[in-house]
Amino acid sequence: VLFDSPLVLDNTRSADEYKAKNIIKGYEKIGCDAINIGGYELAGGVKFLQNIMDSTDIPFISANLRNKSTGKLFTDPYV
Repeated sequence: VLFDSPLVLDNTRSADEYKAKNIIKGYEKIGCDAINIGGYELAGGVKFLQNIMDSTDIPFISANLRNKSTGKLFTDPYV
């Protein structure tokens, strides 16, 4: 099982979506099984993160990140 922890996405504006999507492409090529959401992944905001999540089949996971409106988990807690 290949698994990544936080620091996937840089927290600077210059990193943006282009850099993030290329990092994700690299993870796809090496067979990453899941990405845990951490502080840097949230730095661009929820819409930015959702766009990155929608661009890949690699699941993003978090056991403690919830939708503020609904209280539901934002992602699956595990794979």
